[in-house]
Order: sequence, then C-alpha cells, then structure tokens
Amino acid sequence: MAIAGETIPSLTATAFRFLVMSPLLILIARTEKVPLLFPKEKRHYMPLVAIFYFAIPFWFMLEGEKYISSGLAAILFGYMPITIMLLTYFTTRQPFSVKQISALLVTLLSLVAIISIESDISGSDYLLGISLLMGAVLLHGAIYIIKPLRLGDVHVLTVQI
Repeated sequence: MAIAGETIPSLTATAFRFLVMSPLLILIARTEKVPLLFPKEKRHYMPLVAIFYFAIPFWFMLEGEKYISSGLAAILFGYMPITIMLLTYFTTRQPFSVKQISALLVTLLSLVAIISIESDISGSDYLLGISLLMGAVLLHGAIYIIKPLRLGDVHVLTVQI
C-alpha cells in the first residue's frame, strides 16, 4: 500500500481497491447464496458501514503510510484486538480478568515503546501518520463492536460487499 500511497491519491487508491474486490466478493456471495443487500429494516446501516468501516479507515491507512513505515502501520493495525477489547469495555462495562489486564498492560507498554523508538527514527510528521492509523483502527473497531448489536443477523459477506 505504501507504493500506492506515493504514486496515486489515497482516495483514488481506496476506491480502486473496492472496485477490484467487489466483483470477487459478489461472486463468492452468489456462490454461497448470501444476500447482497442488508435486510430492508437494516439498509440504513449500509452507508455507515461503507463509510466508517471501509472508506475512511482505508483512506486513513493509505494517508498514514505516507508519514510512517508500512511495518509500523502493520503493527498499529495489529492492535485491533486490543482496541476492540477496550471499546467493548467502555461500551458494555464488561469486566476484565487479571490475565486480560496483564495482557492489555504488556501490549500497551510495548506499543508505547515501539512508537517511542520509531519516533526517534522517523521524520517530524510521524505523529500525523500514527494518528491517522489509530483513527482507522478506532473506526474499524467501533463498527466491529456495533455489528453484532445492530446487524447480528446480517451475513459477514453481505457486510463486506
């Protein structure tokens, strides 16, 4: 994605990514007899998913990789499970076990260490890149949390198309 971010505008690369993958996902959905559209009573969620689960996060990822290395971008996006865990806690107040708290502390401390080390290597715009990537992770994680609550019966392929 770093090459795409350097050669064509990020929004164009994001649109092209969906243009290329949509036919394949539609073919898989048709083969598996999965509906292409959300149920009528949930169709108002389609633009929200398209914008906040796909378009903006992918755009943020491409923009962010202009300022940070693709390796750091992959590491930041790899923190999605931690983000989902924290968002779940803040939205449902589901308590953490001691193991979960320990794992959370270790991963957050390692993330801080990685960003600290990387910030000494990178240029002055690394915070912008990190912010864009973390914004993408937060948006992606928020929709991931909302999906079972609001779209529980919608097939995962339908959401992906």
